[in-house]
Amino acid sequence: MKFIKYAQLVKIWIPGRTLMGLDVGTKFIGVAVSDEGCYLSFPVKTIRRDGYNNIPSVSSDLSKIIRKHHVQCAVLGVPTSEVEKQERIIEYMSAVWDHGKLAIPVVLQDESYSTMQVLEEITGTKGKMVSGTMLRNQVKKMSNYEKALTDQMSAMNILDRGLKVLRNYIDFDGKLKSRK
Repeated sequence: MKFIKYAQLVKIWIPGRTLMGLDVGTKFIGVAVSDEGCYLSFPVKTIRRDGYNNIPSVSSDLSKIIRKHHVQCAVLGVPTSEVEKQERIIEYMSAVWDHGKLAIPVVLQDESYSTMQVLEEITGTKGKMVSGTMLRNQVKKMSNYEKALTDQMSAMNILDRGLKVLRNYIDFDGKLKSRK
């Protein structure tokens, strides 16, 4: 797994390629991809994560998404304030990358509160003073479909954060902006 910074991604940027956002949870991995201009993100899939038991399946799923959507780089959400959790996510995803021989580089993106933001949107509590316990209780009432969609939307949230950084370098057509 090769980690790069956004500034490095811009140097190797290929117009027409996309980015893939990943929200890695304890049970599922939410996946989203960008459009070719890297302005919009779209939900793609929620992949079941079974510890280290299904790494071949996760690698295969990600490999298919990378090929289908012409992904140039992955944006991996990690909680920058939780070092142990960050290390566990990187360790797991490195195993996935190594098993699948996934060749695309990875940019780390702070994912702090990405799922909470999505849950606030879904439950209609955005902008209201709501406890984390109340939101967790709402999640318990969700169907499996709604939970899977939440993971994909969290991946979109993480990817959107990365796309905001790239917009400083890439124009609407996905081409590098000229630097004067």
